[in-house]
Amino acid sequence: MKPVLALWYAGCTVLGGGCLYTAPVWTEAVNKPPIIIRPERIDDQPHPIVLFADLPVVVVAADPDDDPLFFLWEGPDGEIESHERQEGEITTSTAVVRYDPELDGQIIDVLVVDQSPAYNDTLVSFLVEIP
Repeated sequence: MKPVLALWYAGCTVLGGGCLYTAPVWTEAVNKPPIIIRPERIDDQPHPIVLFADLPVVVVAADPDDDPLFFLWEGPDGEIESHERQEGEITTSTAVVRYDPELDGQIIDVLVVDQSPAYNDTLVSFLVEIP
């Protein structure tokens, strides 16, 4: 605490009248969730992907607090294997969605999690369409 503030509070206490409350001048650091760069948000709707064959699907994200990112790809049949690449502050995650007519109309979710103590996350969803 700065000496001037310490004297102020000590003077208020000694005089017995008390002092007006003053809010602390510091603020606690707030850890922010990851920012999705690609695909761009479309009114919180799932992003359509059209499968004619096996298709690599990409999610690009960055963390405003420079925390490492983890990507969890989840399809109707469970976890989908992905590969991540980091270039500076940007992390790219790629997963290959295998062609399967049963996937038509199904959702694939990607949970992007920062590895800070807060474990903030952002969800990206894809809607599979098979012509």
